Amino acid sequence: MNEFDQEPMATYRRGFAQKRLSHKDDDPIELYRILDFFETVGLLVNRGYLNEEDVWNEFGAWILNIDADSDMRPNIEYEKQSDPNSYAAYLSLVERVKRIDAAHHGHCFPSF
Repeated sequence: MNEFDQEPMATYRRGFAQKRLSHKDDDPIELYRILDFFETVGLLVNRGYLNEEDVWNEFGAWILNIDADSDMRPNIEYEKQSDPNSYAAYLSLVERVKRIDAAHHGHCFPSF
């Protein structure tokens, strides 16, 4: 959480939100910085260094909202076409977070 809340991640998150709200950039660089962060988190979960429920609790809203953004999915799919391993840990993390969120009846995180 500390890294996610501080620079440069705070600037990436803010820039990503501004671009998504203005609909001016369909391939924002900030998306990839955020995905890279969650790729690392996903690797740490996969290796047992982080508890997936803790990750859901701290980052679930971000992960679920980025995944729900249908305008950003093509960017991830494009990366996967170039390299099938691109964002594999992130996508695995998305599935874990969805499963946990469903088990909690999906009421824990409002959309932002």
